Amino acid sequence: AAEYTGALGVLGLILYAALTLLGTQGPWSARLQRLGRATGLAFLGALPFIAALMLYHQATFGHPLETGYKHLNDAAYQPWHLGGFLGIRTPDPRAFFLSFFSPLRGLFTLSPFLLLALPGLGLLKRQGRTSPEARALFWLTAVTLAGYTYFTSSFTYDSWGWTTGPRHLTGLVPFLLLPAGLVLERLREAGRPWLSGVAAMLCAASVLITGLATFVNYIPDDVSTPVLALARPLLLAGYHAPNVLAFLGFPTWLAGGVLLAALVGVAGCLFLALGCDAAGRPVPSMAWAAGLATLAVLWGTQAAFTRNDTADQNAVRFLESVWLQPPGRPPAPFWPRAGS
Repeated sequence: AAEYTGALGVLGLILYAALTLLGTQGPWSARLQRLGRATGLAFLGALPFIAALMLYHQATFGHPLETGYKHLNDAAYQPWHLGGFLGIRTPDPRAFFLSFFSPLRGLFTLSPFLLLALPGLGLLKRQGRTSPEARALFWLTAVTLAGYTYFTSSFTYDSWGWTTGPRHLTGLVPFLLLPAGLVLERLREAGRPWLSGVAAMLCAASVLITGLATFVNYIPDDVSTPVLALARPLLLAGYHAPNVLAFLGFPTWLAGGVLLAALVGVAGCLFLALGCDAAGRPVPSMAWAAGLATLAVLWGTQAAFTRNDTADQNAVRFLESVWLQPPGRPPAPFWPRAGS
């Protein structure tokens, strides 16, 4: 959590600088003067906390610039934070590609509708020619995307752990929603049902893929894909995600089935809502065909990368051995009983 706190603080300063220089009007001398004044005030405000942190590092680790990352209990984690700035180095093409396009955890693989944010940035930039608000939003989103891209490309990809999706990019997702939404709106207004069907299915498939991956407790690093290699065999074997209904005493198959049906229902409703035209009429046949074709392509891509090899099978067996509520067993104690 420490690197997230520091990254958010630095990101705020970078965003303010970008918006001051690029998102405002006026001569460059005035912009630089405002930025310099704001930078000085920010430094003065942070100085007491920086001094306190350096004193803590001096007392704990023997040097004001030495951090706790060099003294982790598990030595395997230490190399991730060595070199560069707390482990952030120059960009690595492997880290960049896997962060965004890995079949296991890539941001655009699990949530392909976020790709719509890229042409959405172009729409924001064009709107920014006449709208100061749109211009500020464009630079805010563009700088945020660039900052997160640099971070995830320059940090050790293997440090993510057994997580669902790229956890280092979680904070980027909200900033991509607005430009992606602009593309959806523009497609509906343009009256192009097949493009609207593709975009609507990208959104629905993102909910479905990410939701199914989230049903799994852990996703080991050596697995090929989260849905077809892990979620599918676990669900077919009766290993449903623990939920409130299960803790209330419902059978595992029923509680898991309700959760799965809810996920599919949300994805379906999302496609129906986004696939209709600007007048609110139901999804036309051309949009249905384009959406189903898009779903087939996404599912086929997942299937192409799913190996079902020894690593996948071992991961399934491991997850079955540590599942919180295996099939056929009552739910594990969750609430304390009276007198305990």
